[in-house]
Amino acid sequence: MSSTKYAAKRKNTKQQWQHNLLLSTIGMSLLLSSVGIVYVKHSTRQMFGELHQLQASRDQLNTEWTQLLLEQGTLTTDGRVDAIANDALKMRTPRPRDMIWVKQ
Repeated sequence: MSSTKYAAKRKNTKQQWQHNLLLSTIGMSLLLSSVGIVYVKHSTRQMFGELHQLQASRDQLNTEWTQLLLEQGTLTTDGRVDAIANDALKMRTPRPRDMIWVKQ
């Protein structure tokens, strides 16, 4: 084999190797990108489901908070406090002669 043919064959082999390396690199990049896309899509779906659960929980807590505020308003009315003081605690409003006025 002459040196020219040997050099040409060696050059073709080197170009073939570089071509195969480039194709392998592109193929691996595509594969990794595909796996990354699937992973991100899966994570997004999980987070979206979790978001809906948290929003439902927030709505339930807001409803409960509103009910508690209404209950507090009902329990702290002056009439109710007076009724409990009179009935349960046997308290009464002092008569004017039982009051002591303090001046500063």
